[in-house]
Amino acid sequence: MKNTPSDPTTPSNASTSVASTAAATAVMMLLPTVPPTAGPSPDPEVDAWAEKINHSVANGIEWLISAGVHLKLAKAALDHGSWESMFNSGKVTMGLRSAEMLMRIAKHPALAKAKHIAQLPPTLTALYALSGASEEAVTGGIKSGDINPEMTASQAKAFVKAQNPNPAPEKPATSFDADARRTRIQQVVQREVSKWPDDARTQLADLLEQMAKDIRASVNPTQQP
Repeated sequence: MKNTPSDPTTPSNASTSVASTAAATAVMMLLPTVPPTAGPSPDPEVDAWAEKINHSVANGIEWLISAGVHLKLAKAALDHGSWESMFNSGKVTMGLRSAEMLMRIAKHPALAKAKHIAQLPPTLTALYALSGASEEAVTGGIKSGDINPEMTASQAKAFVKAQNPNPAPEKPATSFDADARRTRIQQVVQREVSKWPDDARTQLADLLEQMAKDIRASVNPTQQP
């Protein structure tokens, strides 16, 4: 049974929201928007989630965090096709990429705290950049004033980079699986053999023997053929 939309993140006092009209406008300008579809969806649950998400996005930074939470809940409640239909049909006023950014911001323990809203930059790109820093780094940046409502996306990226001066080491290359590759080669050769007539298979065997000699010689160039 599917979940129904709820209001777990509705701001406690919308009239005193720290997001000004200018901030809300800035946020909306940075969202790749899609005009909402006028007609009702075949799935009423999609319409209900879309309405909640659109309402959140249109009301500034505090509600922007709320939109990220609603998006996470909607993705969990809807099947894959219904989730994608919200974006493909224009039910929500953003693209899928923006939705993914909002969900990542909403998952961040420091960015999602109501007490921090007034100190955060009001743009999606800056918030998304900050979501790459740890909770401790963001909390410390807010206290020091390094993170503030005037922070740009470039400054946010620089802040995160400063917190992580040493990039994570590259993942080691996948180990060579000789058994799996040998099995694959055997399968290919067996399929090829089955296509050759009996009186021609000796030629194929000679070819494979020559290839084997060439491979051995490439490993040990001093070996005589």
